Formats: sequence, structure tokens, C-alpha cells
Amino acid sequence: GVYDPYGKQNGFSHPQMFALFDLDKDPYELANIYNATVKANPTLTSELHGLLRQFYECRGAECP
Repeated sequence: GVYDPYGKQNGFSHPQMFALFDLDKDPYELANIYNATVKANPTLTSELHGLLRQFYECRGAECP
């Protein structure tokens, strides 16, 4: 998740918080593993940001 209080107005260009959870190990989403994942696997977090951007910009039936 990407949290930006003015997200829709600024296209999520200034996010203030990121959240990433391993739902298999943490189904209640108690441990945010985003920072650890950025350090351990920056490629993965970059891919996730790209996917999130695709979903943000698509509309209706055009969404993957």
C-alpha cells in the first residue's frame, strides 16, 4: 500500500507511508515488512510500485 494524503490530487507523487505484508505469515497484517523488503530485495519493491501504478491509471475493463 502507498499512503499519500493528497494522492488523487497529486497522482501519488509524494507518498508518506508504504505498507507491505506477508499474508501467509501475518494474516492479520500486524508486521509491516516494507522497509526490510526494500533493503533485502529492492527489485521486488520496484516491481510492486510499477504494478500499483498500472492499477492506479487503468479504468474499468481495461484493468489487468
